[in-house]
Amino acid sequence: MKFKWKRFLAFVISALIVWGAVVYVDYNRVMNENEKPYFTYSKDTLIEDGGSGTYYGVFYKVEIIGYNSLTHESDFISFYLFGRLFKEKNKF
Repeated sequence: MKFKWKRFLAFVISALIVWGAVVYVDYNRVMNENEKPYFTYSKDTLIEDGGSGTYYGVFYKVEIIGYNSLTHESDFISFYLFGRLFKEKNKF
């Protein structure tokens, strides 16, 4: 019984570490590198400007407004973690 408990705990800790790495990579790409996130899907991406829209990840969300695919800059970015606003970035 102890072996199963340790194995389950190791799995949960490993999953949390992988999830944290995924969130960190997307956060860094969006906030620091002005790129679109890797590990997300989008329901309502606007095609006209190359990437504005809402991107959904596992327990996080990224909203990008005014994305320019040529210069890789956005007018406004919001990063939500567990449904709460974590950080905003405004170009102006």
